[in-house]
Amino acid sequence: MKKGLTLSTLSGLILGAIMMNIAWKHNAQGEIYTNKTVDFSYWLLIGFSWFVFGFIVVFLLVKIINYLKKGLK
Repeated sequence: MKKGLTLSTLSGLILGAIMMNIAWKHNAQGEIYTNKTVDFSYWLLIGFSWFVFGFIVVFLLVKIINYLKKGLK
């Protein structure tokens, strides 16, 4: 169980960081930052939403794999 949580957390963090980086680089309409201000709430919302998505997907995959391993024994 701990390995699944660790893997899910790391996957979510990596996915969230990648998406925050992409959002920062592709700031076409100035949604994330302008010359003087940074909208941290929107930028962190992007990272958090992708973290949650990545965490849930990987956690469910780990659960399914563990269930299948127990069923095959």
